[in-house]
Amino acid sequence: MKNKFFLDQYNESSIFDSLKKSIGQNRNISLKGLIGSSLSFYFSKLIQDFSFQNFIIFKTKEESLYFLNDVESLLQ
Repeated sequence: MKNKFFLDQYNESSIFDSLKKSIGQNRNISLKGLIGSSLSFYFSKLIQDFSFQNFIIFKTKEESLYFLNDVESLLQ
């Protein structure tokens, strides 16, 4: 329940609107400067709203595992 509240807050974000438009146009997306788990929140919300294939590259294995853990816990 709490996760749904946080994910719903991203509907009002201008960044999220831009992401949705880019995905709708089948463009590649590169995100930089996000802090903490914000990428996980954006991505989790996109997964809820769209059905799409994705490919995400991280610098380290640890970063990718933290991201996966965040997304799994947000989407349960």
